[in-house]
Amino acid sequence: MMPQNILIIGATGLIGKYITTEIIKAKASFGRIIVFTSENTIHKKSSQINELKHSGIEILVGDITKEQEVKRAYQGLPVCLFPNQVNSLMADIDTVVSCVGRTVISQQIPLIQWAAESSVTRFFPSEYGTDIEYSPESATEKPHQQKLNVRRYMATVKNLE
Repeated sequence: MMPQNILIIGATGLIGKYITTEIIKAKASFGRIIVFTSENTIHKKSSQINELKHSGIEILVGDITKEQEVKRAYQGLPVCLFPNQVNSLMADIDTVVSCVGRTVISQQIPLIQWAAESSVTRFFPSEYGTDIEYSPESATEKPHQQKLNVRRYMATVKNLE
């Protein structure tokens, strides 16, 4: 089944901005596209956020370390809706695309757990770039070790693709 309602975490980051751009190009294929971002990003990257908003993307502001805020976002409910944005269609998120950066890779484990406890059926972890499982450098790179931990955890979750 094709994703209908997508939540993107890390949409304005180094990799996230490119992934988000491609998702936006295909937005006619989806019901809702929502970006879940921090208050800090709203202020520091206001031009990027405004571009997303003007592209028809919903912006939810919250903290990825706070379970209730993330679970509300997974329900497609505003934690704090971007000012002047109307959110008329409240539909549960079925797909999460995580584009988080190196400093919060391990935070994906609770994000995955909370997704498994919600209506989310697909979770794409931030595993972009080198093949961390087979790269000789992975053994000595802390971010790669964190990504491997996320992969191992993801493999234990039965109700998420």
